[in-house]
Amino acid sequence: MKPQAILSALAGSYELLIFTRNRANDSVEIPTAQSPYAFTGLLIYTSSGYMSAHMTSFNISNLSDDGANMVWPPRNTTDLDDAWAVVAKTTLAYAATLSINPEVPSTKESGAVLHGPLHVTNMPAWVGGTQKRNYRVVKHKGQNGGTFLRLSAPVNADATVESTLWWRKLD
Repeated sequence: MKPQAILSALAGSYELLIFTRNRANDSVEIPTAQSPYAFTGLLIYTSSGYMSAHMTSFNISNLSDDGANMVWPPRNTTDLDDAWAVVAKTTLAYAATLSINPEVPSTKESGAVLHGPLHVTNMPAWVGGTQKRNYRVVKHKGQNGGTFLRLSAPVNADATVESTLWWRKLD
């Protein structure tokens, strides 16, 4: 299948439903609502080959009381450094080109994409790099129906831990 046809099929805006870590021993870590890693997020894929991903913790109880006083851009003061540190630790954002990984057989329903090279990211070590993601598209009918995108990638070098993110297509 031609990569452009796959990009067109994947194109859209997605909301993050759940983020898990799966271990080789079949254990699964699922963040609770109280976890600093209970994320909300938005993923955008375009048919022209661009993407943007934004995830942040929805557990604002991790912020100090000063968190309510945070403004953008940050003021030239250090009184909110603790609150900004929590935001930095619980946020991931990046934008890049989007392409189909030529090393993995891919269709409109499953395969692998490349996010990169990364143009913008809040992870300095990722600038210019590429994030590889396996994908699977699942369509459900009914009350909770819709199109869902499952992205996964190994977390460590020996692939004993895998991150899995489920996204619901919004458009």
